[in-house]
Amino acid sequence: MRVIAAADPTNPERIPVIEDMRALNRSGRGGCVGAMIRMVADLRENGQASRYIKHLGGGLYELKTRTPVGGARVYFFVLGGTAYLCRAECKREDRASAALLDEVAAMLEAYRR
Repeated sequence: MRVIAAADPTNPERIPVIEDMRALNRSGRGGCVGAMIRMVADLRENGQASRYIKHLGGGLYELKTRTPVGGARVYFFVLGGTAYLCRAECKREDRASAALLDEVAAMLEAYRR
């Protein structure tokens, strides 16, 4: 599967998923970032058969795995056979961030237009 980091539709110079991963790395959660990179590589290689993928509904997906510092999550959508990586987080709670999912849903709608 083709995988790309999605630009913010309101500011194409901004790539939120990259910003998220850099912030996590700076905050000492490099283990989460490493897990995210491995999950994205698995998505690229295995597509919808990735062992990390979970459909969240409404065209949204996440890659998810556990790390010693929390759950590593990468949120994305798929259009035309391409996965658009939108946001990422690492947190102890076992629930996706509603604010990030709202942002990913808005990105999906913008990319569909």
